[in-house]
Amino acid sequence: MATYQKKWDWTLIVIGVLLIVCGIVAATYPGLTLVIITTMVGVGYLLSGVGDVAAYFKLRKRMDVSGWALAYAVLDIVLGGLLLLYPVAFIALVPWIVAFGFLLFGIVEIWISTKAKRAGAPGWVLGVVSGVVNILCALALFFMPASFALFIALMAVWRGIKLIGDGITVGKVVRTR
Repeated sequence: MATYQKKWDWTLIVIGVLLIVCGIVAATYPGLTLVIITTMVGVGYLLSGVGDVAAYFKLRKRMDVSGWALAYAVLDIVLGGLLLLYPVAFIALVPWIVAFGFLLFGIVEIWISTKAKRAGAPGWVLGVVSGVVNILCALALFFMPASFALFIALMAVWRGIKLIGDGITVGKVVRTR
């Protein structure tokens, strides 16, 4: 019969330490952090746009796909390209893009959670709370966009601390004979 013993999960601990280091770097070098994030957002928009263009041409004959979907995909490609070509010029725009994303995601989360409540699904309250937190984060970024790098730094350090704690307290269960 097998027994189980708890051991530290060094993967979580190492990732946690790396996140704390990234958070400290983000707080120390906010300009560099914003350039890197702007570049990552640009890559994301570019890849999303290319994927959406491919999906449009793949699905347009099987489904009634609007031409607006293609226009949106092209807009993503253009925005992604601009963010990659001129990251420093768009640094001020990224916190607003992220804030707008937080706002939309929060609204959608609340809307879906209220539909889940009507359907009798458990756990809908967590979705509403998460949606409200997303909206509050959006408002914080709308009113304090210059603190975006600090938000990123704090999130990285907090997540790093949480992962280290999980790696030590939860660890991983290994099978012994």
